[in-house]
Amino acid sequence: MASRALTICRQPGCGRRCRGRYCSSHSAGNPEQNVARERERNRRAAGIRRLYDSVAWRNRTRPYILARDPLCQIGVLCGGSAPSTDIDHVIPAEQYIEMHGGDYSFFYDESNLRGACHADHTRKTSLERHGLWKERDRGLVMIPVCFPPGAMSGGRGVESLKAELARPAASHARVAAAKDFLSDNG
Repeated sequence: MASRALTICRQPGCGRRCRGRYCSSHSAGNPEQNVARERERNRRAAGIRRLYDSVAWRNRTRPYILARDPLCQIGVLCGGSAPSTDIDHVIPAEQYIEMHGGDYSFFYDESNLRGACHADHTRKTSLERHGLWKERDRGLVMIPVCFPPGAMSGGRGVESLKAELARPAASHARVAAAKDFLSDNG
């Protein structure tokens, strides 16, 4: 009996030769891949994460916000000049829904959504999860996100902010964030 001809694994970026669609690392029988797929499936199906897969989000809300905000509205890393590719909840969706009595329709509230470039959105989300991001226009202080963690505690951190201001390569957004922080904290 003749064996199947070798093909290239269909997993993007793999390039290994195999006798089926996928190599042993990427086949459905791979326990590590199955665990990862199941974890992702559960994560997306639980709670608020499932709303990102809804028709209302994909076909109405997301395209509307991207059309309304064609350039990044966060503008910390890109200075507001990069095209919006992601949608940002100004106040995290979980908190915003809780503030409105648990009504999930507030997930789609356009007054809490803005367009953002991927770099700024990823940075903001990461800092938000660590409690290091606060919105300026909501009466709170935005902690500078372009500087080392010591910059938030005063002392040597403030000196690093002053040094950042003196660097010729500092972007306008970074300089503005540093000046705002220094004016508030010394």
